[in-house]
Amino acid sequence: MRALEAGGESVQQPERKQGDPDRRGGVKDPAGNTWWIATQEE
Repeated sequence: MRALEAGGESVQQPERKQGDPDRRGGVKDPAGNTWWIATQEE
């Protein structure tokens, strides 16, 4: 993941929860901002 290579810290590995079609994960950047990322799976 490019965010981790750029110095970010994983706060949640991308995963798909039961009943949710999306994979979701989180990264904290070096400035302390937390980014939540989701990809829609079909």
